[in-house]
Amino acid sequence: DILSIGAAFLLAYWIRFDLNLPVFKLDVPAEVVFYRQLVSFMLPVWIVFFAIRGLYNRNKLLGGTEEYSELFNATTYGFVFVIGISFLFPDLVLARGWLLMSWVLSFVIVALNRFWLRRLIYYLRQYGYFLSPAVIIGANDEGIILAQQLQQWKTSGFHVLGFVDKKLKPGDSVWGRLVCLGKMEDLDDVIQRFEVEELILASSAISSRDKMVEIFKRYGIATNVNVRFSSGLYEI
Repeated sequence: DILSIGAAFLLAYWIRFDLNLPVFKLDVPAEVVFYRQLVSFMLPVWIVFFAIRGLYNRNKLLGGTEEYSELFNATTYGFVFVIGISFLFPDLVLARGWLLMSWVLSFVIVALNRFWLRRLIYYLRQYGYFLSPAVIIGANDEGIILAQQLQQWKTSGFHVLGFVDKKLKPGDSVWGRLVCLGKMEDLDDVIQRFEVEELILASSAISSRDKMVEIFKRYGIATNVNVRFSSGLYEI
């Protein structure tokens, strides 16, 4: 992101001051030292706004349109922040064309780089990289179908380790090479032993809605585990 933003500022400077386009005021001096110092100030500001908007949050990374939406918001915050600074300090004279292009180009270049990085991550996931260990709670038909879909979905980011089910014994075969890793009361131990990062609940396998709520209350706010539902009407 730092390289992308820096490239955007540099490209905006080249378009504004070096191309001598008639749409800009050509009598504005191109103060290289001033803009270099300004960029050194703006770069960390942009990164801070990226962090505030959750662009380094694992749950939002590789998140498709949501990631681009937050990226647009973050670059806009940076743009407005610099405008606010220019109002507070009247002696700080900026080329408005450069600032506007910096805003647009920083969004476009960072978005393109994140797009291609996502394609690279998707490719590497097919070979076992950047995968999150996952356990499916419920070894009924729905749970097996979820496992089949996730195994076929090579870019999902999930590495399904097995199942947790109250009706099966640990080691019982469920589907293919996937086995039951333990019962519901063993869930804490399974998470710790296999370093599980994703819990996927087959909602039809959990007979009690209270039990489902209990699982969500216990793990839904945990920092090291994500809870995901196969959503029926109740879960939505």
